[in-house]
Amino acid sequence: MKENIIMILFSEEYMCQLLAAEAIAVLYLERRRLFALRAAGAAVLCLGVYIFLADIKDPFPGEILNQLLAGWKYFIPFLVTIVMIRFCFRESMWSILFCCSAAQAMQHLAHRVRNIIMILLHIDQTEQNYVLMALVVFVPIYVLLYFIFFRKLRDKKFPNINNKNLIFTVTACVVLCLFIGVYGYFDTVLNYVIFDLAMILVCFFILCYQFSFLDNTYKQIEYENMCVTLQEMKKQYEMTKENINIINIKCHDIKKQIRILGEREQISPDSLHEITNAVRIYDSTINTGNPVLDVILTDKSLYCDQNHIQFGCMIDRVDLSFMNPMDLYSLFGNILDNAVEAVKKLENEEMAVINLGIREMKGAVFIHCENYFQGELEFQDEIPVTTKPDKDYHGFGIRSIKFVVEKYGGFMTIVPERDVFNINISVPLKEAENDFSVA
Repeated sequence: MKENIIMILFSEEYMCQLLAAEAIAVLYLERRRLFALRAAGAAVLCLGVYIFLADIKDPFPGEILNQLLAGWKYFIPFLVTIVMIRFCFRESMWSILFCCSAAQAMQHLAHRVRNIIMILLHIDQTEQNYVLMALVVFVPIYVLLYFIFFRKLRDKKFPNINNKNLIFTVTACVVLCLFIGVYGYFDTVLNYVIFDLAMILVCFFILCYQFSFLDNTYKQIEYENMCVTLQEMKKQYEMTKENINIINIKCHDIKKQIRILGEREQISPDSLHEITNAVRIYDSTINTGNPVLDVILTDKSLYCDQNHIQFGCMIDRVDLSFMNPMDLYSLFGNILDNAVEAVKKLENEEMAVINLGIREMKGAVFIHCENYFQGELEFQDEIPVTTKPDKDYHGFGIRSIKFVVEKYGGFMTIVPERDVFNINISVPLKEAENDFSVA
């Protein structure tokens, strides 16, 4: 019975190793409905195809052709697993090829490591030893490669990769390694070891190449989302500026009409004072000396007043003209939007307080904003992770702040203290390079 089990495991080991590697590679892909049933059926089908093909000998005419295409028994099952993964997961074919080629590289790397260990330790190449060494070698290598490469997919949605040239090249390299591996039999131990080491390095470099591209893809997606956000903020800035100008003009006219009405009609001084104060709320333009900053702070001040949020500013007259107007709007707009969003979630309205400070010291501008918040903050890359369910289109506020700050050679720190969220920014002052016209 034991010998039969070992025989089955030995005859199916390639497919079992490949399916295990692919399970790691596709762990974070979006699954289709009835995934468990689909996955079980796909695994059975893949194993069945591999068993069926293993019994076929010399399918091609001529001995030379059969030797040249000796890797077909591995290649065709590999293609079947790709189709089955497509059947189980809701991702593009290019993303699935990316994962499957990475899984094949991982399986081949572990296979070559096992070969080297067995050769160097003079372990007899029996079926039982192959199966036992597979457990000893494949498990730790798969775990190691998961932490080096595939864990990167855990906290990020896997992007639908569409770089066809890259994925085609990587897949071709992996398949080539698979076919070359069939001919990896030599007369000396040294040649065996050199060949296996070469294959291990090739597979490892393929994984490095793939995931370095994946990192660049994430950065490109993040950059594109930031560009979209900046465009939206540009439109918002232009609308806000126009609205504030209209409000100021209307408030001036209304106050003039109130005075005339108060002189002609019998309105009590208290009522007249109350109406005037109500109008003054919308006439409270903040003047910092920077027109872009004035628009932002005035807009946020009006919003806070309407939503019963205490907004305090302590702002020195700092020359921020060296910053692009839209960078300035993005920086302070995101700082205050995040603070407003946090205090609106508070149960105690008395804690709905936002304090903003801007001052110049030692050739740099220091920005500090603090507000109360509730709940626990989770950080990733020193940046709080958004609590919104759709993380693909949210969570760019803090990243946009960091992007703008680093663009001007500054740095940002986020310090949560109990129930107070503190963001501190330092940007070196420079000579003005822009005017305040919005391109």
